[in-house]
Amino acid sequence: MFEPHDHASRISDVRVTRAAEWLRGHDRYRYTLGQLAAAVSRRGGLPPGFHDLIRSRWPEVYGSLPAGLVDDVDRPTSPVDRPATAHVVCPDRDVFVCLLANDVPDRLSVAVVHDGDPPPGRQPVLVLDEPSGRLRARLAALRASGRRALAVTPSPGSTTLVRLRPSTLVGWLDLAVAAEARFRAGARRAAAVDFLNWPAPDA
Repeated sequence: MFEPHDHASRISDVRVTRAAEWLRGHDRYRYTLGQLAAAVSRRGGLPPGFHDLIRSRWPEVYGSLPAGLVDDVDRPTSPVDRPATAHVVCPDRDVFVCLLANDVPDRLSVAVVHDGDPPPGRQPVLVLDEPSGRLRARLAALRASGRRALAVTPSPGSTTLVRLRPSTLVGWLDLAVAAEARFRAGARRAAAVDFLNWPAPDA
């Protein structure tokens, strides 16, 4: 379907299949077309119409979409009215869909929203985004509203979220949620012994 000599990217069907295998990690994870395109184009561009060819032509040739690929055209939103230990804001649509496709709300007991404000509540807010002024402004606004807000993000200039494997995205969030749970448990224990309310020196 993809011929290496047809485009400067030299993309082939084998390369697409290997990228899909890399993303799904021994059939444990699902991924979006945007993530597949990012993985395929690591060493160059993409052939014209890559997305449409994968959606339409690939199933005609191979009988189905690449293994693990999710249909992200009309992906349902994550329920936000369930009990959650944290709220996750993820402005990148491909990463957001990837989190839903890999059952992150149920796995980690979190509410995941694509963009905008998180659900009301006292849960910490984890913002999964690229380092940028937009991220800093969002964190500042959340903190000004009284929410505990933290960034879950790659090092500046290292990579982009859409280029990360689904296992890495889920693993990062798992660590962040667990760290917040430990922080909150420690704060509750400290409050129980009045550690946070020691009397002033002249009391």
